[in-house]
Amino acid sequence: MSNRQEAIIRRFKATDPAAKVQWDHKREAPALVTGRLSEQVAGAGLDNLVQAAREFLVENRALFGIDGTEKDLSLIAKHQDQAGNTSVAMQQLHQGVPIHGATARSVRGRPQCQPS
Repeated sequence: MSNRQEAIIRRFKATDPAAKVQWDHKREAPALVTGRLSEQVAGAGLDNLVQAAREFLVENRALFGIDGTEKDLSLIAKHQDQAGNTSVAMQQLHQGVPIHGATARSVRGRPQCQPS
């Protein structure tokens, strides 16, 4: 784990002491991050949550091993159930081509991000 990744995890834990990170040593990135990792998303619309997930991943790209910008993240799924729970799935791209295994899922706006 790099110093930059450790700093991001410390920031998450400062925001939410209950935040947890399960580390994938093979990928040198988190397998699962849980907790209240960001501020409340303004507006409850699903499109606002999709944008918030994109911004979160770009802002924390050093932690997740994302080499690129927002344009390198493609929305592959979004869903909001009747209870108001939301999920967003993003795929990392390289020169427009999906990278195998480089997906992230965000649940309820941004509180949980799970690369898969």
